[in-house]
Amino acid sequence: SRLNLKEEEIEEGETLWIELMKDEQNDNDAIVSRSLAEINGEFSRHQTFEIWLIFIFKFLTSLIFLIDDLTFLLFCIYEFHMAIWEVGILFFFTAICVLAYGLTITGFIIDKLGVKFSLFIGFILYAVTKFFLIFIDNKAQLYFIMLTVLPFSISLIFPTLLLSVKRLTL
Repeated sequence: SRLNLKEEEIEEGETLWIELMKDEQNDNDAIVSRSLAEINGEFSRHQTFEIWLIFIFKFLTSLIFLIDDLTFLLFCIYEFHMAIWEVGILFFFTAICVLAYGLTITGFIIDKLGVKFSLFIGFILYAVTKFFLIFIDNKAQLYFIMLTVLPFSISLIFPTLLLSVKRLTL
């Protein structure tokens, strides 16, 4: 009797799975069959000020990081007399720290604090870090900032911007 009960549960699960797959396929067919004008019209009806603000933030942060990388290279070469390979290694370890912070702590922080507050903290930390870079005078301070606060702030900013777009568009 237990075997029959398990077989019935398996059959029910299979039928539910098949129904879900059919519903998903119908949803996909409905999306594909809509014209570009219908999609643009729906987007225009549902667009909000917040999503445009997030797009502007994404554009500006990308621009800032691009300019920042180029000027930081010159900053390290002229101010600290570093070779290009040293700056490359510093960038490499900064990227590894962004990955490590992103995989470990920032996801938890974003979940606990929410998108808006996490984004605010990330931008404030990034600005404070760049401000502190003005006053450093040795390589140890440079490495400390580039391996702690800066990658932490970057790992707060980028996932939060992605999550905010997802939250506002679903």
